[in-house]
Amino acid sequence: MAASDTLTADLPRLARELPRAPGVYLLKDRRGAVLYVGKSKNLRARVATYFQDGRGWNRDIKTEVLASKVADFEVIVTHSEFEALLLENTLIKDRKPRYNINLKDGKSYPVIRLTNEPFPKVFRTRTIVLDGSEYFGPFPKVNQIDIYLSLIDKLFPLRKRGNVFKERDQPCLNFHIGRCAAPCVGNIGADDYQERVAAVRKLLTGKSADLLRELRARMEAEAKALRFEKAATFRDQVRAISEVTDSDQNVVDFSRETRDYVGCHRDGDHYTVALFQFRHGQLLGKERFGLVDSAPPEEVLPSFLLQFYAGLQTRPRTVFLSLPADAAQVLQNALDRTLGSTPADDTPAGGAAADPGTGGTPARAAADGGTDAGSANGASGAAAGEAAPAAGAPAAAVARGRRAARLEVRVPQRGKHVRFLRMAEHNAQVEWESSEKKRAGRDAQVQVLEELRAALQLDAAPRRIEAFDISHLEGSDAVASLVVFVDGRPEKQSYRHFRLRSLDGKVDDYAAMREVVARRYTRAVNDNRALPDLVLVDGGKGQVSAANRILRALELGSVPVAGLAKRNEEVFVPGRSAPVALPDGSPALRLLQAARDESHRFANSFNRRLRRKRVSRSTLEAVNGIGRVRSRRLLEAFESVPAMLAAGPETIAARAGVTRETAATLLAHLGQQYDTGEAAAAVPSAPD
Repeated sequence: MAASDTLTADLPRLARELPRAPGVYLLKDRRGAVLYVGKSKNLRARVATYFQDGRGWNRDIKTEVLASKVADFEVIVTHSEFEALLLENTLIKDRKPRYNINLKDGKSYPVIRLTNEPFPKVFRTRTIVLDGSEYFGPFPKVNQIDIYLSLIDKLFPLRKRGNVFKERDQPCLNFHIGRCAAPCVGNIGADDYQERVAAVRKLLTGKSADLLRELRARMEAEAKALRFEKAATFRDQVRAISEVTDSDQNVVDFSRETRDYVGCHRDGDHYTVALFQFRHGQLLGKERFGLVDSAPPEEVLPSFLLQFYAGLQTRPRTVFLSLPADAAQVLQNALDRTLGSTPADDTPAGGAAADPGTGGTPARAAADGGTDAGSANGASGAAAGEAAPAAGAPAAAVARGRRAARLEVRVPQRGKHVRFLRMAEHNAQVEWESSEKKRAGRDAQVQVLEELRAALQLDAAPRRIEAFDISHLEGSDAVASLVVFVDGRPEKQSYRHFRLRSLDGKVDDYAAMREVVARRYTRAVNDNRALPDLVLVDGGKGQVSAANRILRALELGSVPVAGLAKRNEEVFVPGRSAPVALPDGSPALRLLQAARDESHRFANSFNRRLRRKRVSRSTLEAVNGIGRVRSRRLLEAFESVPAMLAAGPETIAARAGVTRETAATLLAHLGQQYDTGEAAAAVPSAPD
């Protein structure tokens, strides 16, 4: 969901409108570079935190800096938090964001391997070897795999020793403790051993309902017999099996084939296309496209994909989508004619890549198919006919180890490819809903700005409004604020505050307004900065006249000025004796009120900080041993008197460079003031 610079302020609203679903979010800077990749089980709640005011939130410095640089974000919705975790890991390694933890070891999540041998072994690994072995996972928790393998050892023990099976004279120790079937000494025949392997495969592919019932019965029996340790062991085993069975994931598998999944969402003449890119068994990213066409999807999608893939230097081997058979065949013929025999991007130069298995052909570890249960937990074998080629398309009838160098269109019928495609289609719908909300908000804001332009008789809609306010307490600590609204939204990175220099303790709002406007726009002219479409001041005719006089002196008379008087919420502009009539509650008036109130808040908060610091310093210097230098050190370290009271005498002594006795005297003095209510007077409330 790309956001332009002028719509950066819309990001908090867009974040609040994200789905409450698990997924991965990518935070980006103004250039589109990925700053951070994160995952969450609730995208709306998590992403919104980056656009909340940091004051009052316990965020570290790194997060504060990251949040200040975010200009855009993108989300990928997943089916579960587990999928989000795996996808986050993949994207961090692929994009290498600056603010993520550096995964220097490059490790992947652990999986369970069932070797491709006459007498297979089963063990944990992080390395995928494409020798026909079967893999199950990934598992986000290593101890979960340990419990799972322990369960296999107890119920269906397989062989343990050696990388290559050898016949032996004596069994190993594992056989004597019941953890090995000992086929090496002929203790079990090949058929019986394969029955155990089949049971392990059934367990690892999630077909474990009977086993779970048996384990629960044994757990209850042990609990009734008061053998709670054994009951707890069975409980952990039930949990491990249940977690693995329920941890279906659609973002990582073990196929080396490069492939794309194209999901499409239509609303009238508007199409949103989400294209998921799988490379080397991992989902590496999502591309989003918006199309406008009155034709049906079976005409729009083939036309778009033909143009898209014709413009790529490297292409995937297969594209999966949802189309009628005749439309898929038309697309396949057009791609064959247009692209010819261009190698796919996983084909090495000089020849076709080794093919671990073609679309619907049964294969082992690296097959691009898989039964529902198997592919949910890993690559456990392909199911023939799982993803049907486009009707009439020539089959990839090549010898094992070679494949056709063509982009093949496939319409999945069942299994993992259907799940991947459904996820792409769901993300296309989410993208459409997000873009619709963004478009609706933008259209509404354009209407508000147009209403304001007409009411104030401006030459152009006031897309950029700069609002000023003055704050002081009977002339002391006089300050001014500048807040900026772009397209009706606050642009907080452009806020500024000013310490006024020309008043010398006098109460003169007009002089204060002249000073801050002069300082702001003198610098803008000198630095050749962009000028606002409207200058808004807090006040009536006097403040408007003061600001307008300075702008004319700077030869900026073309910049419009308006004032919003608080008493009756009247709008004044230069050259008119009567206020501009804006109906109560009108969107245009509410926009001016929002900018005026924000400038008022920003000015008051700065004034309050200055007064608190000034009064606190005088309070500190009333203690013997605390002078100007030490009071400044304390205020820099603690910022306020309450913060000092919360610290101990040792901390105060170390920060101020005084003895512990002096620090204790200071704390006693401050505590006495707060007890008698004098400290409350030392921190005055905000001015009206």
